[in-house]
Amino acid sequence: MEIGFAALILFIAVVLPVWAYVTAITRLMKLTVNVQKAPVPLDPNTNPFPTLLGEHFDRVESGLRGQGFEPVADYALAEMIPNAAGFARMFVNRAEKEVARGLATCFKHPVSGWSLRQASCHFETMFVDGTGIVTSNTAGPRMLPRSAEVQRFVFADLRDVARLHQLHQAIVARFADGRVKEFVFETRCGGDPMRYHAWSAERTYDRWQRGGYYHRDEQTGILRLTLKGAAVAALYLLPPGRQVLKRRREWKAKRLLRELDVRGLAT
Repeated sequence: MEIGFAALILFIAVVLPVWAYVTAITRLMKLTVNVQKAPVPLDPNTNPFPTLLGEHFDRVESGLRGQGFEPVADYALAEMIPNAAGFARMFVNRAEKEVARGLATCFKHPVSGWSLRQASCHFETMFVDGTGIVTSNTAGPRMLPRSAEVQRFVFADLRDVARLHQLHQAIVARFADGRVKEFVFETRCGGDPMRYHAWSAERTYDRWQRGGYYHRDEQTGILRLTLKGAAVAALYLLPPGRQVLKRRREWKAKRLLRELDVRGLAT
């Protein structure tokens, strides 16, 4: 009886987690990303976002009014990842050399159909040395290590876009360390929102390729996670790694809010 109970505990503690990770790694290695799939520009007058998406992007735009931002593009990313679609509204602040993007991700369930999975806002400041600072309120888990070139600060509980922008400016002021801003939207992308999106995405995927996390099929442009990439992604996405990363993100956000002198944000 005691041997049977010990075997059950061993099965629960060791075999089940190993099986879950192996299964996740196998599935993740089948995931494809079509980086050559071009974003589709959307005209808000003739092809507006569906209701839930439209409400999210309208809230983002409302929060950016009076802060120097102007909307420059709505666009969709369809079929980049199977059964998923991304949507974005891009804004630029020419005086501050900033780009902001309201983002939303939808997934298609085989029974219930399309549903909004994640909605967020990102502020992006780049520097002439190729580094950058990004501040966002994305609540989703990350799948792979972050870039050393771009410092990312996440405040998942801060849904007020105007306050998030105020926080981004405080972070840039503190962590720029004398670096000179570069308005990449103009200098490298000629003021073209689709070129800026492509430039940003290519930087991310190129870094992951160089790190050995993705393999690119040069003929089709399709990316797949390598065994290394899938193993790391599984650790990040499954318990307990997912919970540990979430707690660490929350702790870092709270500590930074306490340290920064930004009125109304540290409470």
